[in-house]
Amino acid sequence: MSKMHIELINQILNELDELKILDATKLPDMSLYMDQVTTLMNERLSAEGFGSESERVITKTMINNYVKNDLLPEPEKKRYNKEHLIILTLIYYLKSFLTMDEIKNLLTPLNAKYFENKREGFDLERIYSEILKVEENVHDRVKSDVKEKYETARYAFRSGNAEDAEFLRDFAFICELSYDVYIKKQIIKRFLDGMKPGDTENSAKDMAKDKTKTKSKKVKNTLPK
Repeated sequence: MSKMHIELINQILNELDELKILDATKLPDMSLYMDQVTTLMNERLSAEGFGSESERVITKTMINNYVKNDLLPEPEKKRYNKEHLIILTLIYYLKSFLTMDEIKNLLTPLNAKYFENKREGFDLERIYSEILKVEENVHDRVKSDVKEKYETARYAFRSGNAEDAEFLRDFAFICELSYDVYIKKQIIKRFLDGMKPGDTENSAKDMAKDKTKTKSKKVKNTLPK
């Protein structure tokens, strides 16, 4: 591979350091209307500084579809709170490699147990913060792995036309990265398949009943005596 390509890889890896996962603690702790949500989320995601602008767009149609398909809990009186924004952020990251059905299977127990509900000391904000801690060293591991794959590809296609070998090494490097993504995606799919959908559905129904009872109690308590 040429010196130009080596410089390109180094540039991309340096840009990776600028990629920041959206920090839930910096999201506003207030209720927002749809226009405010799309404006806020797109501004925050653009600040990540990685990928194209088209990849960092969240629209009203997307949000309505997430609600309609039970990925995102319904807003209260057309207002979305901080927990809605956290779930919306998770959907944004997950949809790049999972289907909507797979995301739904993953988020259903999370929404059922923790949305607007503190369970065993955990709420959605704390869960999201814990996830960020787990992923603190991901960038370093990814950069190291990419460099190793790049070095491996450089030693492929040693014979033959130099110009063809240059292209084929680039192709081998991209295929190597792609196969890595493919394998990890298969692992995620198998793991999701291994999670118990029956338990997920039951927990969602139970939590929905509990929330309905809680709301009913609140309504009764506000009625004039």
